[in-house]
Amino acid sequence: MGAPLLLLALTLFPVAAAESLEPHYMVVFPAIIQQSHEEKLYIHLSSLAEAVHLAITLQTETQNHTLVEQDVEKPGTFQSITFQVPDLMLIPMKRDYSRTQSEEVAFLHVLIHSGDNVLLEGHKKVLVKPQKNIILIETDKGLYKPGETVKFRIVNLDENLKVLKNEVSITLCLSRSRSFSM
Repeated sequence: MGAPLLLLALTLFPVAAAESLEPHYMVVFPAIIQQSHEEKLYIHLSSLAEAVHLAITLQTETQNHTLVEQDVEKPGTFQSITFQVPDLMLIPMKRDYSRTQSEEVAFLHVLIHSGDNVLLEGHKKVLVKPQKNIILIETDKGLYKPGETVKFRIVNLDENLKVLKNEVSITLCLSRSRSFSM
C-alpha cells in the first residue's frame, strides 16, 4: 500500500510545484569563519521569473566588505561560491607580538534584487576568528660543536597544520656564545 501511494505523490508533485511558481531563495554559510582564509557559501534560487542580482556583504562595526556580487540568470540554480574572508585587523598590532587578536561577531548581509525590486534582504550573525599561525623552526640536529654550520628550516602552519605559503623576511643576529661550566 505504501509504494502505490508514494508513486501517486511523486506523479502529482510536479503538477503541484508548477502551480506554485513562487520563487524560493536559500543562502547557506558557516556560522564561524576565519580571517584571511577561503570559505564557501551555497545559494539555491528556484522558480526565478527573471535574472536577479546577488550581493553578500560582511558587516563589522567599523567597515563593510563585499564578499560576493554576481548576477544569477538560471532558475533552479544551486551554486557553491568560494570567497576570501578579509583580514579585519580587529586589534591594531604595532610590533607588540604579545597582544593577540580577538574574535568578533559580524553580520553577513544578503541582498537579492531585480532592478529596484528587493526580493530578499536579511542578515545573520557570524563569528569571525583571527588567523592563528604556528611557526616551527627545525634544525638538522640537536647539538652543534663550535664552528659547525647550523642548518634550519622555518615552516608557517595554520591551526589545522596546513602549510601556509606566505613569504616571511627574517633578519638573523648571530653572536658567539661562550661555553662555561658550573
